[in-house]
Amino acid sequence: MDAAQAARAAPAQALPWPGAVRIALLPGSRRQEVDRILPVLWAAAARLERAVPGAGFLIAAPSAEVAALVRGRLATLTGGPAHCELVVGVTREVLRQARAALVASGTATLETALMGCPMLVVYKASPLMYFFGRLLIRVAHIGMVNLIAGRTVCPEFIQRDATPDALAAALAPLLGDTPERAAQLAGLREVSARLGPPGAAARAADIVLEELGLTPPAPARSPA
Repeated sequence: MDAAQAARAAPAQALPWPGAVRIALLPGSRRQEVDRILPVLWAAAARLERAVPGAGFLIAAPSAEVAALVRGRLATLTGGPAHCELVVGVTREVLRQARAALVASGTATLETALMGCPMLVVYKASPLMYFFGRLLIRVAHIGMVNLIAGRTVCPEFIQRDATPDALAAALAPLLGDTPERAAQLAGLREVSARLGPPGAAARAADIVLEELGLTPPAPARSPA
């Protein structure tokens, strides 16, 4: 949270947004995530571009290595948006400037929440991994921001529900001055307030462990 506060307070950076309606795409940071999630985000962006005049997209990669994965996957895809750019190492600034975002489930959802950017949470894994994961861990939500809130602040699209049509239809209301956008912004403020002052990362970890039915480790005692 400390870094997010600093990012919001810093002067805005110039980013290569290719449209007036700014939409961020965060497809994850691991190869499996990029391979499975980026194609869905790419196709959803194409649908949004057709439906929303002035839509423009930035894919935010946290590192050069992830950017290389994204470029490699994009080379295999067709039918994406005409107005999209890839940027590296400026994810917080992208989220600060974006009107809304499509975000792979994980810590990026918390980062997006702390930057006050409305989002949809997207999760796609191999069917086998998802099956065994649901057997081992039974929680009501999969996105960290929703786990911390204890309710659905940001809609989640999981496995077969994560389709381009569904994502485009659900994100469109978040781009205007709508009740859906206002409700999500209020929920994101609640999440930020729950995390509180410095030390937010540790508190977020404790909250998620509690939701998973695990007990956070006790602090180490000082030697006598």
